[in-house]
Amino acid sequence: MTKSKSLHSTFYILHSNPGFTLMEMLISISVFMLFIGLVASSYISLVKANNTANDMQKLYRETRNVFDTLADEIRNGAIDYSCVNPDTDVYCIENQNVGDKKVLGVLNKDGGKRSLFKEKNGKILFQEQTRDPSGLSWVYTADWQPLTTEKSKIEELKFSISPLKNPYSAVNANDDSLQFQPSVTILLKINGYVFRTTYSSRTYGK
Repeated sequence: MTKSKSLHSTFYILHSNPGFTLMEMLISISVFMLFIGLVASSYISLVKANNTANDMQKLYRETRNVFDTLADEIRNGAIDYSCVNPDTDVYCIENQNVGDKKVLGVLNKDGGKRSLFKEKNGKILFQEQTRDPSGLSWVYTADWQPLTTEKSKIEELKFSISPLKNPYSAVNANDDSLQFQPSVTILLKINGYVFRTTYSSRTYGK
């Protein structure tokens, strides 16, 4: 008799705790999928934000490298006014008939070498040149070299020289309006961002 009651109790307990119904299963799966979707969306947003931050760091690092290079050349050299206003020889042909110059020429301290900078096909290029023995022309030892990488798209590069005429030439020596330290204002548009800064030469022209 006791055994029969025990079996009946067990049977009753089993039937009084049934499993999930189909509706409950569907609701549980829907909630789980919604949770997974939210987590995935948050993860994707986080990855995109991290990639954007990394790209911005690379952009600013490359931009800083460009400006540091130009600053070092300008501050420790002299503006090559043959690039700005060529008299007998057109050394920087791209600068003809334009307001803001396309090519920047910087002489070293003894005037025997110069560095040229320009933009072409979305890159900033530079070239080192030496004055030939006659002193009338320039010879380059290597072709134009890139200063920026493929990841950076240079949309615009302009050099504004001040004063526009060479203050150290004999022709302009008595023009007081030109007698101040030459400077270069650089406008750089890279990957949609615009940067502008000005550097002054610390040495006198050659």
